[in-house]
Amino acid sequence: MVSDYQLLQSAIQDELKKKKDPSIQVVELVRMGGGSINTALSIKTNQGNFFVKFNDAAAHPALFTLEAKNLELLRSTRSLHIPQVISVFEHEGTSMLMMEMVEAGTPHYDFWRDFGTGLARIHKHSHDTFGLDY
Repeated sequence: MVSDYQLLQSAIQDELKKKKDPSIQVVELVRMGGGSINTALSIKTNQGNFFVKFNDAAAHPALFTLEAKNLELLRSTRSLHIPQVISVFEHEGTSMLMMEMVEAGTPHYDFWRDFGTGLARIHKHSHDTFGLDY
């Protein structure tokens, strides 16, 4: 796994060019707080900000593929704003999940009511069987 996240900048930029726009340029990578398994970065570009998290691909195979699938499942309910997945990819033993950046802000006065309503809507979506099929 690449340990210096600055070394990932060209791989991240290449992936953004492929998935978003050939003229996109990464301006800055900023490390964000995160957990013990993944490292998180804010990607600042000439076309807005994105988010990427990465880990050791050998230690956590398919983790981000499944996470992306779960995020898309949640997005399909249209119940809450779930970040759009841009790409899941690997570079030199590093697995990455890149998505839309959700910027921090001040919640509006009825945020918690809306959030609770959205969460309830998500839980109304069900399957004939328990759990997911993967």
